[in-house]
Amino acid sequence: MAEQDLVIDDRYVEEVSEYVKQMGENIDTMIDGYISKLQEIKNTAIMEGDIAKSLEGFIVSAESLKNTAGEISSDVRTRLTDFLNEVNEKDKLVFDGE
Repeated sequence: MAEQDLVIDDRYVEEVSEYVKQMGENIDTMIDGYISKLQEIKNTAIMEGDIAKSLEGFIVSAESLKNTAGEISSDVRTRLTDFLNEVNEKDKLVFDGE
């Protein structure tokens, strides 16, 4: 069986980490905008009745999503950083003979 070297491109992992951060922030911004539009509709167009009550319930549910993407992206970034740190620590042991 041929020996294969495992090569991890730190820069690529860091770029993915930054991309995940940006996407989390973008999604959180979109959710905030979506909630604002729903509230605007409720405050100016559908102010009373069953539909207004349903819309209010929907707004409350949508608000539970606030910052969720940012939290998930932060967790992913932490895990990617931990992964790189662990790989670098193992590399140090292999190459330094410790």
